[in-house]
Amino acid sequence: MTLLYALVCAGIALRLATFDRQGGAYHPGFALLAYLLAVAAGWSSLLALFGLLPVPRLSQWVLACWLLVALLRSRGSVRHLWRRQQRPLKHTDKQEAT
Repeated sequence: MTLLYALVCAGIALRLATFDRQGGAYHPGFALLAYLLAVAAGWSSLLALFGLLPVPRLSQWVLACWLLVALLRSRGSVRHLWRRQQRPLKHTDKQEAT
């Protein structure tokens, strides 16, 4: 169980480390967040491989698997994980019939 968790964490770290902007804009805040996530996931993976990490709980599994799937879908872009969808504005004013 811990070995599979280590593989999921390694997948997260590798996907973040191999991200390519492909000419897109550089966002330092998201770059720092991606770096911290990659270091944390890589560190967790190494601790698990050396037997220093306790058996992960279900909540850790869910979060790690969700993050890996989300990063794979966004091609490793942390910025796209925070993207907001634009919703059309609703017209609330009712016109009075004159």
